[in-house]
Amino acid sequence: MIRQICFLSFLLILLTTNSLSAQKWGYVTMIAPGGATSITLLDTNSRVVKTISGLTGATGYSSHMVPGGDIWRTVTTQNSTFRGGGIHGRIQKIDYNGKLLFDYTISNNTQCAHHDICPMPNGNVLVIVYELKTAAEVAALGGPNQARYSEKLVELKPTGLNTADIVWQWDLWDHLCQNTNPSLPNYVSSFLDNPHMLNINYLNNKSDWVHMNGVDYNEELDQIALSSHFLNEMWVIDHSLSRAETKKNTGGKYDVGGGFLYRWGNPAAYGASGPTILKVVHDAHWVPKGRPRAGYLAGVNNQGVSNNQTALDYYKTSWDGTKYVRTQSAAYQPATYEFRHAANGYTSNMGSCQELPNGNLLVCLATAAKVYEVDSTGKQLWQYQGMMPIPQAFRYSKCYIENPVATVSSSRTMLDPGESANLNCSISSTGSTGIKYSWSPAEGLSDPNIANPVAAPDKTTTYTVTATSSEGCTASGSVTITVNSGMFFTADVRVDDDSICLGEITQLFVDVTGGSGNYIYAWTSNPAGFVSDQPDPYINPEESTWYIVEVSDGSVKVKDSILITVLPLPDKPSISMVDSLLVSSIGQGNQWFFYGNPIPGATDSTYRPTEHGSYQVQVIDSNGCPSFLSDPFEYFPSGTKDAELSVKWIFTPNPAQDFIRLTADAPITNFRITILDALGRIRIQRQAQEIIELDELQAGTYLIALMDPKGHTALKKLIITK
Repeated sequence: MIRQICFLSFLLILLTTNSLSAQKWGYVTMIAPGGATSITLLDTNSRVVKTISGLTGATGYSSHMVPGGDIWRTVTTQNSTFRGGGIHGRIQKIDYNGKLLFDYTISNNTQCAHHDICPMPNGNVLVIVYELKTAAEVAALGGPNQARYSEKLVELKPTGLNTADIVWQWDLWDHLCQNTNPSLPNYVSSFLDNPHMLNINYLNNKSDWVHMNGVDYNEELDQIALSSHFLNEMWVIDHSLSRAETKKNTGGKYDVGGGFLYRWGNPAAYGASGPTILKVVHDAHWVPKGRPRAGYLAGVNNQGVSNNQTALDYYKTSWDGTKYVRTQSAAYQPATYEFRHAANGYTSNMGSCQELPNGNLLVCLATAAKVYEVDSTGKQLWQYQGMMPIPQAFRYSKCYIENPVATVSSSRTMLDPGESANLNCSISSTGSTGIKYSWSPAEGLSDPNIANPVAAPDKTTTYTVTATSSEGCTASGSVTITVNSGMFFTADVRVDDDSICLGEITQLFVDVTGGSGNYIYAWTSNPAGFVSDQPDPYINPEESTWYIVEVSDGSVKVKDSILITVLPLPDKPSISMVDSLLVSSIGQGNQWFFYGNPIPGATDSTYRPTEHGSYQVQVIDSNGCPSFLSDPFEYFPSGTKDAELSVKWIFTPNPAQDFIRLTADAPITNFRITILDALGRIRIQRQAQEIIELDELQAGTYLIALMDPKGHTALKKLIITK
């Protein structure tokens, strides 16, 4: 029976673990089939969440959603010059409801946009463009005597519905080399020693001999990744260069100008030895932050497993933080991929792979019109089967689409002390509802949980608001209000410990910065009862209390406050005797005393006395607060009597204020006097003398212990009034 229970428990844990690790991620998958004039958003149960229909122009290749729900898409145009897959010639941007925001054409008899685009964080978009080169132009660079499609990459900055500026450009044509004609400027004797350039005669039997198809931008590195169908390579280039610098093959941060910083997949393309890993590649991209294998390069290796099975390959580049490392005359590392997902099918071209935050992969097998999600073990969790080729597909979260953005403002950002301003937080988003607000700090605000509270700060304050939608999507923003009047200053209250035990005394401090230095202090409290004009007063509160200080410098006043929490004392213990043991009425935290002095190591709830005399016990709780000492317990072992002092003594006055006078019937110069407070703490201890000053003691009840040279002690009660 026990084995059965253990087995069932193990099975339950296994099933629970599997269910947790096999969760579909995200909100919707964007399906934009090639040739279609609509885009469909499907949830993870394949239900249609939204259809954006009636679009102007049919989808040409890729479509990408940016935060907030806007969509960049490629649109087919007619072009009689350029032929081949992935040609489109037109780039659009639409909002989440299909409204056209941007529509730009790059298509004529000398150039045509094709394949992938890459929206950038700055709002621009990278576009791959064919550029026609005549046979004469190709031959002039040492290539075959035939017209060719060269490649360029342009960064478009929209300036209107149908206009844009090209703010950055890179031309592959500037980075071609050859080893057949030494008289030409692009001659190199070794391709292996010039891997930053492309051999113009590699695969020289095609007009469309490169066929770039994938582009991605790495904002952190300011670099761009590209993939080439026919050359079976991925490349990395530098985006930080100016237009003039991109045309060179020297200079820049990496001393290769606009040449390749790194290339991978087919070492033979630059004369290196090593296996050709990529066999028709698409969708070159970096794995984003926050995902497994973040920072790796990845892509769709269309014939990676076999001629009829696709792979998704991932590899860590040779980037060392400052450059891409390569051993002289060797291929770029690594020699092969680090991780491969053998696809559940085949796409002869196109396709995409997306790394999801929970470790899952979204795979698009374009020509098979199949999109599916697998977990980290390769288990398929979701699948969509379409009717038309789907060049690429991507998954998005609800908050990615909502993308709430907080704009925070104040009616005034410069105040005189005592004035107020109206704060306001406005949220722009796609579909966010049920917004809740939380402002911090709350001090000085009329209501920290509304969009537009009134702020009346007594010092310069930065107010930060976090807005949360009903879907849990958040946005935050802040605004600083400066409290300034010709003599601006700040006051900050502090204390060594803001939690004290009842009866303890602590000191408040106020640190003032700025102003003239001629400060006037006015302390008050809540509950009321405390006032002081000292900068650093002592306090002895009987309950938790707010202490507020107003500091004045001329006509300017600032305030600050602090809460002092007063912790209650534990109950006063009592002592009983059981057999020969003294027993405390409280079981923990005890400290035993003999004639008002703590007995080292005597911290149990019981104590076995070793000599006759007066014993007391005190309890210290978990907060470190001590109780009042118990009433004295006079212990007399059997057969003994109380030992008395060798003198008779009194002190006057009692009650006392500033001093007491000791009077005895014999000299007491060798005696010791100790004054203890009600908690058993020694406040004064010295050799006995006629006059004992009491200036350092507060009003209260104390215990005076007089001890003679033989250790005999007598106790008397002292009351001090002030």
